[in-house]
Amino acid sequence: MKQLEQIKRIKALAETGLVYVEDEYNRERYEELKQIALELMASVADKPLAVLDDFYMPVTDYPTPKVDVRGLVLNEKKSDFNGQGKY
Repeated sequence: MKQLEQIKRIKALAETGLVYVEDEYNRERYEELKQIALELMASVADKPLAVLDDFYMPVTDYPTPKVDVRGLVLNEKKSDFNGQGKY
């Protein structure tokens, strides 16, 4: 659905602009652009605007994927790392 992807891009541009905006004039423009994107999304999804507006989390920093990687390695041959039974 190309139209929906374009609407999402417009919304993302508006949210990025709202993160970095420095003056009130441009803030109003980005807020209006975001509102237009949400209205278009509501019409495509055939859902009320209030449902979509509450669906998305507020953006407080640059909208990028956040990655967290953790790992644990267990070795059956060695029971501890320092020889004292502590890891």
